[in-house]
Amino acid sequence: MKAQPCPHCGFLHQCVCGDIPQIESSLRFVLLQHPNEPARLSNSGKLLHWFGLKVERMIWQRQTPPPQWQALVEDPALFPVLLYPHPQAQTLPQVQQSSAAQQRQSVFVILDGTWQEARKMLNKSEWLAQLPCLSISSRAESAYQLRRNQQPGNLCTMEIAAELLAQSGELAQAQQMQQFLQHYLQVFHADRSGHSLK
Repeated sequence: MKAQPCPHCGFLHQCVCGDIPQIESSLRFVLLQHPNEPARLSNSGKLLHWFGLKVERMIWQRQTPPPQWQALVEDPALFPVLLYPHPQAQTLPQVQQSSAAQQRQSVFVILDGTWQEARKMLNKSEWLAQLPCLSISSRAESAYQLRRNQQPGNLCTMEIAAELLAQSGELAQAQQMQQFLQHYLQVFHADRSGHSLK
């Protein structure tokens, strides 16, 4: 009988499900995914779900916001912010100050796709332009090398979330996420080569 990949993590030669840390975080996320992204093996946004973080997934459409979007932006208790290096983007302390002043909880929206797709999503959707932007800078180089044409300084979806946790004071949780990503990438490459890491 032919071996089958794990139905959860998708690996054939080495399941990583037992290695996935459960992360306790006060932060809340929305993954706004390009339609091509959910089917990609290289998608790192799924790791946020694996970690048990507070994350809601929405599928981007150019002209029409996802059904859940209007409820998000109209909720008086929430302060949605787009994580994107826009020229007029705010810093994290500025976002924290604004959300605290309005007594609203920040919800961090991540454009989940390639960087080319993320730019297209932002430029082609007027309904996204309503959100304030937050730029997260990191001194660390991205460890994520599963995609071509990676630009220096660009982080993958999971790394962006981990960096935000770290800069919000949740250093131990961010470190757990980064450690798992390193292990995940090693297993990914081994699995694609037809063997287990061990």
